[in-house]
Amino acid sequence: MTTEFYRRWLLLASGLIAAYAASLVLAGSITGRLFDVLGFGIQAGAVPDGQPRSYVLFIYGVLGAVLAGWMVTIAGIAAGPLRSGERWARTVLAASLGTWFVLDTGLSLAVGFWQHAVFNLFFLGCLGLPLAGCWSTAKASSLQG
Repeated sequence: MTTEFYRRWLLLASGLIAAYAASLVLAGSITGRLFDVLGFGIQAGAVPDGQPRSYVLFIYGVLGAVLAGWMVTIAGIAAGPLRSGERWARTVLAASLGTWFVLDTGLSLAVGFWQHAVFNLFFLGCLGLPLAGCWSTAKASSLQG
């Protein structure tokens, strides 16, 4: 597989994650319930309707907005500097992904939401695998050329 394959995978993954993140803002009452279960193992109805539920949906919306913005940045780097073979692009993407994973997963485990830590593994795979593929194929082609 080529660097281009992995770069396109990274673009696709960041686009799909951005769409999911936007849904937390635009359709929070629907996707928020799904995020309760998948992200935190919270069963439907555990957070009562009214002000507590509104607060949770607000937090999910802020998370979705930040996540969508982050994915736009990842896609922009993948579409430009990574495509051009600029080494800093891989390093910045890896540092960004690693920082998020360590902090988010560490917090999730520290406060007892292991389900969210498992949820993070899915996103790490979606973004980390193509990034690792870009790294290894770029290294292999520089050794050959």
